[in-house]
Amino acid sequence: IEMDYGMENQQLLIEVRAAMAGYLLRRWNVDCTERGTLKGAEYQLWLQ
Repeated sequence: IEMDYGMENQQLLIEVRAAMAGYLLRRWNVDCTERGTLKGAEYQLWLQ
């Protein structure tokens, strides 16, 4: 995943408009829990 997204230090920093943030998080299946604890193969990304 790091190579696919061009991540550095296991992080991907992107800037998006607030109106698009929710859509982007859902589309990329980002785990938004406090500690990144959701189970399932679809949750390979989480917020830090």
